[in-house]
Amino acid sequence: MSIDVEAVIHYAPRKYGAVAALAMLTYDCAITFDDEFEFVWKRRWSLGKILFIFNRYFGLLSLLSIVMGAVFMRGMYKCPDATLDTSCHGFIWWNITSEVITIATAEIILILRIYAVYNCSRRLLLVMIALLVVAIACSSWLAISILSTGDGTPGCPIGTAPSHAFFFWIPFLIFETFLMALMLFKGWRVYRSEGGSRLLHLIIRDSLFYFWVIFMTLLANCIVWVTPSLDPRIATGWAIAMPCAVGCRLLLNMRESFYKETTSWTAIWTIMSV
Repeated sequence: MSIDVEAVIHYAPRKYGAVAALAMLTYDCAITFDDEFEFVWKRRWSLGKILFIFNRYFGLLSLLSIVMGAVFMRGMYKCPDATLDTSCHGFIWWNITSEVITIATAEIILILRIYAVYNCSRRLLLVMIALLVVAIACSSWLAISILSTGDGTPGCPIGTAPSHAFFFWIPFLIFETFLMALMLFKGWRVYRSEGGSRLLHLIIRDSLFYFWVIFMTLLANCIVWVTPSLDPRIATGWAIAMPCAVGCRLLLNMRESFYKETTSWTAIWTIMSV
């Protein structure tokens, strides 16, 4: 059988994008492993430790499986009809599911940080959790809608994405904006009062940087999906890599400061260096 050149050209960008994202995340894991061993693996089990391990290694394994899947799917270039088989759809479902899980995990890290800086307000915590559930439900429903309208383009992509496909990223963009507004408001109040511990300032500073990076990552994916000339999956590997890398650095920075600085801040002790 001959190779479908059009399918190869169509699918190659997303494969290279996933490989680049995996390389970046692997490099980040390597250069921060000393801190990971010192401030995570050598410490007692806590919510922060569990979140760190899951966020780092689920994302890493997800990207690795996506890259391996992309290599495996090359065999489908020789048989366009194979794009409709179960393994193809399973690969696409795993791709999207891992994106949702990774983004949701990173959002949980941010929710707990905001919970801490707002003095463990349970009412705010419930509001943030409820909005996160809504964002996950909306994105999941949109993903199902998108997949159900795919046209089975050779090479096992989603197919010609429907015009509303970019809405998949909107719920998380809105939720990210809401969390950013909460942290900006808290930062403004701390600045006005000229108070707060060094650890509180660190949490606010790192969180705002994280919000900016993740917001731009989600926005980039949204723009790619709405641009007809671009493969809608070319940047989605970064939607896994960036939350993993930045989320883990947030936790490492905070745990390092927590273990090196004596603090009596009740909120931090409550969630144990999240």
